[in-house]
Amino acid sequence: MFTRQAAAVANPFDVIAYTDTGMLDLHRAYGFRARTAFVPIAATRAVRSSQERAFRIPDLAFVAAPRPNRRELLARVPHPVAIFGPGWQDAPELAHHRRDARRIGAHELADIYASHMAALNIRHGLVVINGLNQRHFAPYIQGTPVVSDTQPDLPLCFDPGTEMLVYRDGDELRELYAQLRHEPARARIIGLAGQRRVLAHHTYAHRLRTIAELVGEKIAVAA
Repeated sequence: MFTRQAAAVANPFDVIAYTDTGMLDLHRAYGFRARTAFVPIAATRAVRSSQERAFRIPDLAFVAAPRPNRRELLARVPHPVAIFGPGWQDAPELAHHRRDARRIGAHELADIYASHMAALNIRHGLVVINGLNQRHFAPYIQGTPVVSDTQPDLPLCFDPGTEMLVYRDGDELRELYAQLRHEPARARIIGLAGQRRVLAHHTYAHRLRTIAELVGEKIAVAA
Protein backbone atom coordinates (compact mmCIF):
# COMPACT_ATOMS: atom_id res chain seq x y z
CA MET A 1 0.00 0.00 0.00
CA PHE A 2 1.31 3.45 -0.92
CA THR A 3 1.13 5.85 2.02
CA ARG A 4 3.56 8.36 3.39
CA GLN A 5 3.87 6.21 6.50
CA ALA A 6 4.82 3.20 4.36
CA ALA A 7 7.62 5.24 2.79
CA ALA A 8 9.52 5.12 6.07
CA VAL A 9 9.43 1.32 5.91
CA ALA A 10 10.36 1.14 2.21
CA ASN A 11 13.17 3.69 2.10
CA PRO A 12 15.85 1.45 3.70
CA PHE A 13 15.56 -1.02 0.80
CA ASP A 14 18.32 -0.79 -1.80
CA VAL A 15 15.99 -1.38 -4.78
CA ILE A 16 12.23 -1.87 -5.11
CA ALA A 17 11.09 -3.53 -8.33
CA TYR A 18 7.57 -3.07 -9.67
CA THR A 19 5.69 -4.98 -12.34
CA ASP A 20 3.65 -1.89 -13.26
CA THR A 21 5.06 1.52 -14.21
CA GLY A 22 2.06 3.13 -12.54
CA MET A 23 3.50 1.94 -9.24
CA LEU A 24 6.77 3.73 -10.01
CA ASP A 25 4.74 6.94 -10.34
CA LEU A 26 3.08 6.29 -6.96
CA HIS A 27 6.49 5.48 -5.44
CA ARG A 28 7.69 8.98 -6.35
CA ALA A 29 4.40 10.73 -5.55
CA TYR A 30 4.38 9.42 -1.97
CA GLY A 31 7.98 10.40 -1.34
CA PHE A 32 9.61 6.96 -1.41
CA ARG A 33 13.36 7.46 -1.83
CA ALA A 34 14.55 3.89 -2.54
CA ARG A 35 15.81 3.22 -6.06
CA THR A 36 13.17 1.69 -8.35
CA ALA A 37 13.15 -0.68 -11.32
CA PHE A 38 10.50 -1.83 -13.76
CA VAL A 39 10.52 -5.65 -13.85
CA PRO A 40 7.40 -6.89 -15.65
CA ILE A 41 5.68 -10.23 -15.16
CA ALA A 42 7.02 -13.14 -17.23
CA ALA A 43 6.18 -16.69 -18.33
CA THR A 44 7.60 -20.06 -17.34
CA ARG A 45 8.93 -22.43 -19.98
CA ALA A 46 8.46 -25.34 -17.58
CA VAL A 47 4.75 -25.87 -18.40
CA ARG A 48 4.18 -26.85 -22.00
CA SER A 49 1.04 -28.30 -23.52
CA SER A 50 0.81 -31.86 -24.79
CA GLN A 51 -2.12 -30.93 -27.06
CA GLU A 52 -2.01 -31.57 -30.78
CA ARG A 53 -1.89 -28.24 -32.61
CA ALA A 54 -2.81 -29.27 -36.15
CA PHE A 55 -6.30 -27.86 -35.49
CA ARG A 56 -7.23 -25.12 -33.06
CA ILE A 57 -10.70 -24.26 -31.82
CA PRO A 58 -11.53 -20.99 -33.65
CA ASP A 59 -12.51 -19.20 -30.43
CA LEU A 60 -10.86 -16.75 -28.07
CA ALA A 61 -10.02 -18.31 -24.70
CA PHE A 62 -10.43 -16.20 -21.57
CA VAL A 63 -9.28 -17.62 -18.23
CA ALA A 64 -9.98 -15.15 -15.43
CA ALA A 65 -12.20 -14.21 -12.52
CA PRO A 66 -15.48 -12.46 -13.33
CA ARG A 67 -15.59 -8.68 -12.94
CA PRO A 68 -18.39 -6.28 -13.92
CA ASN A 69 -16.32 -4.68 -16.71
CA ARG A 70 -15.42 -8.10 -18.08
CA ARG A 71 -19.00 -9.32 -18.06
CA GLU A 72 -20.18 -6.13 -19.77
CA LEU A 73 -17.57 -6.37 -22.54
CA LEU A 74 -18.06 -10.10 -23.15
CA ALA A 75 -21.82 -9.62 -23.42
CA ARG A 76 -21.16 -7.35 -26.42
CA VAL A 77 -19.06 -9.93 -28.30
CA PRO A 78 -21.31 -11.93 -30.67
CA HIS A 79 -18.84 -14.68 -31.58
CA PRO A 80 -18.43 -17.40 -28.93
CA VAL A 81 -15.68 -16.98 -26.36
CA ALA A 82 -14.43 -19.93 -24.29
CA ILE A 83 -14.57 -18.59 -20.70
CA PHE A 84 -12.92 -20.48 -17.85
CA GLY A 85 -12.96 -19.89 -14.10
CA PRO A 86 -15.25 -20.03 -11.04
CA GLY A 87 -18.19 -17.64 -10.95
CA TRP A 88 -19.00 -17.35 -14.63
CA GLN A 89 -22.03 -19.63 -14.28
CA ASP A 90 -23.84 -16.69 -12.65
CA ALA A 91 -23.74 -14.57 -15.82
CA PRO A 92 -26.90 -15.32 -17.85
CA GLU A 93 -26.07 -12.51 -20.28
CA LEU A 94 -23.13 -14.66 -21.43
CA ALA A 95 -25.21 -17.69 -22.39
CA HIS A 96 -24.02 -17.44 -26.01
CA HIS A 97 -20.45 -18.10 -24.86
CA ARG A 98 -18.95 -21.44 -23.82
CA ARG A 99 -18.42 -21.31 -20.03
CA ASP A 100 -16.45 -23.73 -17.85
CA ALA A 101 -16.93 -22.42 -14.32
CA ARG A 102 -14.20 -24.20 -12.37
CA ARG A 103 -10.66 -23.59 -11.22
CA ILE A 104 -8.04 -24.33 -13.87
CA GLY A 105 -4.62 -25.79 -13.01
CA ALA A 106 -1.35 -24.83 -14.67
CA HIS A 107 -1.11 -27.81 -17.04
CA GLU A 108 -4.75 -27.55 -18.09
CA LEU A 109 -4.25 -23.84 -18.66
CA ALA A 110 -1.41 -24.63 -21.05
CA ASP A 111 -3.67 -27.07 -22.91
CA ILE A 112 -6.44 -24.45 -23.13
CA TYR A 113 -4.11 -21.90 -24.68
CA ALA A 114 -2.58 -24.46 -27.05
CA SER A 115 -5.95 -25.68 -28.31
CA HIS A 116 -7.58 -22.27 -29.01
CA MET A 117 -6.98 -19.81 -31.81
CA ALA A 118 -6.06 -16.94 -29.46
CA ALA A 119 -6.20 -15.81 -25.84
CA LEU A 120 -8.18 -12.80 -24.64
CA ASN A 121 -7.18 -10.30 -21.98
CA ILE A 122 -9.55 -7.90 -20.23
CA ARG A 123 -7.84 -5.97 -17.47
CA HIS A 124 -8.75 -6.21 -13.80
CA GLY A 125 -9.24 -2.55 -13.01
CA LEU A 126 -8.67 -2.90 -9.26
CA VAL A 127 -5.16 -4.38 -9.40
CA VAL A 128 -3.68 -2.90 -12.59
CA ILE A 129 -2.63 0.69 -13.32
CA ASN A 130 -0.42 0.52 -16.42
CA GLY A 131 0.92 -3.01 -16.19
CA LEU A 132 0.50 -6.37 -17.85
CA ASN A 133 -0.62 -9.64 -16.29
CA GLN A 134 0.06 -13.34 -16.74
CA ARG A 135 -2.36 -13.58 -19.68
CA HIS A 136 -0.07 -11.34 -21.74
CA PHE A 137 2.83 -13.78 -21.48
CA ALA A 138 1.77 -17.38 -20.72
CA PRO A 139 -0.16 -18.05 -23.97
CA TYR A 140 2.96 -17.38 -26.03
CA ILE A 141 4.75 -20.36 -24.52
CA GLN A 142 2.20 -22.34 -26.54
CA GLY A 143 2.57 -20.10 -29.62
CA THR A 144 -0.88 -18.62 -29.01
CA PRO A 145 -1.48 -14.92 -29.82
CA VAL A 146 -3.04 -12.56 -27.30
CA VAL A 147 -5.85 -10.09 -28.00
CA SER A 148 -5.55 -7.45 -25.27
CA ASP A 149 -7.11 -4.21 -24.17
CA THR A 150 -4.73 -1.31 -24.56
CA GLN A 151 -2.46 -0.60 -21.59
CA PRO A 152 0.44 1.87 -21.25
CA ASP A 153 3.06 -0.77 -20.42
CA LEU A 154 2.23 -2.98 -23.39
CA PRO A 155 4.64 -1.31 -25.89
CA LEU A 156 7.44 -1.71 -23.33
CA CYS A 157 7.15 -5.49 -23.68
CA PHE A 158 5.62 -6.21 -27.11
CA ASP A 159 5.24 -4.70 -30.54
CA PRO A 160 1.48 -4.04 -30.84
CA GLY A 161 0.06 -5.25 -34.12
CA THR A 162 2.82 -7.73 -34.92
CA GLU A 163 3.33 -9.54 -31.60
CA MET A 164 0.00 -8.77 -29.93
CA LEU A 165 -3.38 -7.52 -31.12
CA VAL A 166 -4.75 -4.55 -29.17
CA TYR A 167 -8.27 -3.15 -28.89
CA ARG A 168 -9.54 0.06 -27.29
CA ASP A 169 -13.23 -0.75 -26.96
CA GLY A 170 -15.88 -3.36 -27.67
CA ASP A 171 -16.21 -2.37 -31.31
CA GLU A 172 -12.49 -2.92 -31.97
CA LEU A 173 -12.56 -6.22 -30.07
CA ARG A 174 -15.46 -7.50 -32.19
CA GLU A 175 -13.66 -6.43 -35.36
CA LEU A 176 -10.37 -8.08 -34.39
CA TYR A 177 -12.13 -11.28 -33.38
CA ALA A 178 -14.03 -11.44 -36.68
CA GLN A 179 -10.78 -10.88 -38.60
CA LEU A 180 -9.01 -13.70 -36.77
CA ARG A 181 -11.86 -16.12 -37.38
CA HIS A 182 -11.72 -15.21 -41.09
CA GLU A 183 -7.90 -15.30 -41.25
CA PRO A 184 -6.60 -17.99 -38.84
CA ALA A 185 -3.20 -17.81 -40.57
CA ARG A 186 -2.81 -14.29 -39.16
CA ALA A 187 -3.32 -15.65 -35.66
CA ARG A 188 -0.56 -18.22 -36.22
CA ILE A 189 1.86 -15.56 -37.50
CA ILE A 190 1.25 -13.26 -34.52
CA GLY A 191 1.45 -16.21 -32.12
CA LEU A 192 4.86 -17.21 -33.42
CA ALA A 193 6.14 -13.60 -33.37
CA GLY A 194 4.99 -13.20 -29.78
CA GLN A 195 6.49 -16.55 -28.86
CA ARG A 196 9.88 -15.43 -30.18
CA ARG A 197 9.62 -12.25 -28.12
CA VAL A 198 8.67 -14.05 -24.89
CA LEU A 199 11.34 -16.73 -25.24
CA ALA A 200 13.98 -14.09 -25.97
CA HIS A 201 13.03 -11.52 -23.30
CA HIS A 202 10.17 -12.50 -20.99
CA THR A 203 10.81 -15.78 -19.19
CA TYR A 204 11.41 -16.30 -15.49
CA ALA A 205 15.09 -16.80 -16.27
CA HIS A 206 15.25 -13.31 -17.77
CA ARG A 207 13.60 -11.80 -14.69
CA LEU A 208 15.97 -13.60 -12.33
CA ARG A 209 18.90 -12.32 -14.37
CA THR A 210 17.54 -8.77 -14.16
CA ILE A 211 17.12 -9.01 -10.37
CA ALA A 212 20.64 -10.44 -10.04
CA GLU A 213 21.99 -7.53 -12.07
CA LEU A 214 20.17 -5.03 -9.86
CA VAL A 215 21.63 -6.64 -6.75
CA GLY A 216 25.06 -6.82 -8.42
CA GLU A 217 24.99 -3.11 -9.19
CA LYS A 218 24.35 -2.34 -5.53
CA ILE A 219 27.13 -4.65 -4.39
CA ALA A 220 29.53 -3.05 -6.88
CA VAL A 221 28.69 0.44 -5.64
CA ALA A 222 29.09 -0.61 -2.01
CA ALA A 223 32.45 -2.18 -2.76
